[in-house]
Amino acid sequence: MIQKSSNYIADYLKKNDKERYYASLVIDKNHRLAVQSLFAFNAEISAIPLRVNEPQSGEIRLQYYSDLLEDKACAETEKNPIAKEFIKNIKKYNLPTVPLVRLIRARRFDLYHDVMPDLQTFEGYAGETSSLLYQYVAIMLNDGGLFENGDAAGHLGVAHALIGHVRSFGFNASRGRIFLPYSIFEKHEVKEQQIFKGQESENLQAAIEEILAIALEHLTKGKEAAKLSPKNIAPAFAFASVLSAQLKLLQRSKISALQSPKSLASWKIILKLAFSR
Repeated sequence: MIQKSSNYIADYLKKNDKERYYASLVIDKNHRLAVQSLFAFNAEISAIPLRVNEPQSGEIRLQYYSDLLEDKACAETEKNPIAKEFIKNIKKYNLPTVPLVRLIRARRFDLYHDVMPDLQTFEGYAGETSSLLYQYVAIMLNDGGLFENGDAAGHLGVAHALIGHVRSFGFNASRGRIFLPYSIFEKHEVKEQQIFKGQESENLQAAIEEILAIALEHLTKGKEAAKLSPKNIAPAFAFASVLSAQLKLLQRSKISALQSPKSLASWKIILKLAFSR
């Protein structure tokens, strides 16, 4: 049964968040399933806005996961192998549940068509979602011990979110969504409807370039902070090497921000992760 559960979680993660699946492979075997359960749980939450037709349905599903974390739906946990494994590891590694509930609540933004207003709001959103994953992997690798170097998780999480949303900018725009800080587009005189209509311009490219520069700043700070981490925690931040490669690919790209950018081949991601240790 344990083996079947671990296979299910690994397969689910590989299908729904391939990059974090690859990131989990550099985690030692004693901690790998726990990390994969965290990533798979996050993948389930992140996928809800794409799987519902209206916000109310998404709100109900997000509330379901909040109830699981707050022990309000214990019987339901047994029916969900990912939640069951993750909740077991929450207890094993003494992970605080309040930040996880905040992660779920932060995903409410994904259900609606409000634009991300500014950089400060985006950084807060990224901190409650992407940064938290880096932080909790570090705690798991530290066998539940508190991890004090929050700068690495904080900066890498923001960089991860910025790079990811630049990569998916065109796709989200086609759905009438803007996840990147809208104030930066306003600064460059790019209107919301221009983005939704797929209108390319030099101003739009300038806005994206500014966002990538901010991502680079966070990534640089995150990598420097990660160097100060104990050796046993270092794999929590291994994905920084992939982020660097993705960022360089975006900076060199000559295509419009509204088109799908080139992605790193899977073997390149695995290679960069392997040599990051």
